[in-house]
Amino acid sequence: MKVDALLKELEGSLPIAALNEFNTAVEESSEPHAIIHELLLASRKCNEILDLLLAEKRTSSELATIFITLGHIVLNIAGEITEYTHVGLHITQQVLHNHETAIYKLTGHGITNRSSKAMLRCLTDLLPAIFPGLLWDPCERVINVLKVMRESVLFNPNVTKTMKIAIFTPERTKYLLYLYKWKGPVGKLATGEDLEDLDSDLAKEVLSERAQIKEDVSRLFEGLT
Repeated sequence: MKVDALLKELEGSLPIAALNEFNTAVEESSEPHAIIHELLLASRKCNEILDLLLAEKRTSSELATIFITLGHIVLNIAGEITEYTHVGLHITQQVLHNHETAIYKLTGHGITNRSSKAMLRCLTDLLPAIFPGLLWDPCERVINVLKVMRESVLFNPNVTKTMKIAIFTPERTKYLLYLYKWKGPVGKLATGEDLEDLDSDLAKEVLSERAQIKEDVSRLFEGLT
């Protein structure tokens, strides 16, 4: 399917069928990155695909199809087309911050193997992309990401040990360790780790939110040991 035809179909009455056809084309191609590159040229942030997650009453199969597509996009960005890393980060942030309900729906009990695998593969591709920026992200966003990692990955019986190892590598978990010194958006104003450059009230606010994050990080690492 041509990318322009795909984008047109996504606005029609059968967007999931169009995505299924697109996914098949990517999976059967000897140069999947070329197909994804063409898509990124036509759709700067892939919002047309992300917006499909906003529809009410999506079935687990439909959600799986959407996440398979997003997984293909992020995986190829990480591999052959790294100049679109900012798009991969945008997709990751949107999924983890605005569509956690879909994540929980596809990683819960009673979900088909295809749906669960699609979500878990997508999480495997998405989560590492957002780790480096967590140090400066708002507290609520960081806690939400940690919750997704803990409930949908680490303590999910459907996630194999191999999948967990693929996500929580030493190189990636070092960014989680940095969260013990979380600064957040306000912390960018400080040059020292102890926030001595900040107004006292701002410093207290950052330290209070840091304490919440440290507690969640500790709970996450307890599950890793």
